[in-house]
Amino acid sequence: MTALAVPRTARPRAVRLEDLGELAPVSRAGGQGRVYRPQLGPVSAGPGRVVVKLYRRAPAAGAADVLADMVGWGRSLPSEQQLSLHRIAAWPLAVVYAGRHAAGIVMRDVSSRFAVPFVMPSGRRERVLLTLEHMLGADGYLELRGLGVRLDTARRAEVAERISAGLAFLHRHGIAAGDIAPNNLVVAFGDTHGAAMSFIDCDSMAF
Repeated sequence: MTALAVPRTARPRAVRLEDLGELAPVSRAGGQGRVYRPQLGPVSAGPGRVVVKLYRRAPAAGAADVLADMVGWGRSLPSEQQLSLHRIAAWPLAVVYAGRHAAGIVMRDVSSRFAVPFVMPSGRRERVLLTLEHMLGADGYLELRGLGVRLDTARRAEVAERISAGLAFLHRHGIAAGDIAPNNLVVAFGDTHGAAMSFIDCDSMAF
């Protein structure tokens, strides 16, 4: 993360960890932290369900200012561009503080768009976020997992086009996605609008 030229007056108020209520984990612990669904969503995050990413370790010095700038920049965009940003990225909506130290971020919950019923190797069906990682299997992999989607060259090309368009939007705003790991990018397949994608690890991006 690097600093943005966002006026401090544009920064929203920080969210206190204790104001979020009970936190239910929605993911396994990762290298940076873990994602939770809060009992209480902060009013400053706007309408819609949110999740909270809590870091395993305190961010580096100055990182809290950069995160606050990311939140302020996202809110400073014209409404149409805000919609475009939130379609392709789980952008930080607020910075979470534990005491005087930044502890994490609030993000939009993307599960309603990207979670699918998935047949696990054990035969048990679970709802999981469909990620780019699932696109790396054999052509019949998604059908085998019960999704009814034919994974072929045309489908992969469609997803690649959506990712390229998302990167182009970010690049036009001077944002570089430095960690495009297969499990940090979620995808979906719609009947009418084709494929969709979203970056979910936006706090690692650079300006």
